[in-house]
Amino acid sequence: RLRVTGSGIAARVVFFVQIAALLLAEAFSLQDIFRIRAIEGSTFFTVTDLAWPFSHVFMLVIGACVITAGVWKGYRRVAPFIVGIALPVFLPMLIVLGIQEAGMILFPACTATGFMMLGYALRSAGTPGTAAG
Repeated sequence: RLRVTGSGIAARVVFFVQIAALLLAEAFSLQDIFRIRAIEGSTFFTVTDLAWPFSHVFMLVIGACVITAGVWKGYRRVAPFIVGIALPVFLPMLIVLGIQEAGMILFPACTATGFMMLGYALRSAGTPGTAAG
């Protein structure tokens, strides 16, 4: 409703892709909780499993759209990037440097900070059509 990613078709597609990825990631979480054996190892299982890291990294695309749209100013503009950068920073630390402990602190810290910033940005943005500084 705030159109922070823009108001064109591309912004709607980006938003739809992100929501679809989050729904698929949630489907994986539900499968993980209930351990549905018929689904384990299936294509659906694989797609939903990959949706979680995809949706995280796709927040970088969301962030680029937010900056391009110019609706949000200040800290609101960087919140999606903080969420999106967590995984690309964590994986090299884990794979290349072998620093699992630092990554296990950095990843949740980045995601928690980014999501709190996003939540506050949405909460304090006001209604659509009003200036959100």
